[in-house]
Amino acid sequence: MKTVFICLLLASQLNSYSQDCKGLPSKYSSSSEAINRVKNSTFILKDKLPEDKSQKIVSANYYSCDGEYGYMVYVIGKRARSYIHAQVPKNIWLEFKNAASSEAYYDSNIRDKYKLELKQTNL
Repeated sequence: MKTVFICLLLASQLNSYSQDCKGLPSKYSSSSEAINRVKNSTFILKDKLPEDKSQKIVSANYYSCDGEYGYMVYVIGKRARSYIHAQVPKNIWLEFKNAASSEAYYDSNIRDKYKLELKQTNL
């Protein structure tokens, strides 16, 4: 009985760090805030670019709450800079993932599109 209680307590602690993707805001203060919130949320669909698929893109992940549109989080280069796109259609993600050149597909079909909206700050 004591073991069951401890397991339930640990499970509830782990879940407290995660939130349902439906609770994510539409705007963020920064892209790093968005990336952290997205990575720590629960989604119905998660997918990733196969390792060694690209020399420039270190990693790329897709997170979708509805199975149709989602966030694309990717890491580029030796400095491991992280970027995020929002409302990326699943078919665009799959084409990117399966493209002969992920970099070329990204430049033509994703870059400067599907931008994450940040909150306006008053200076």
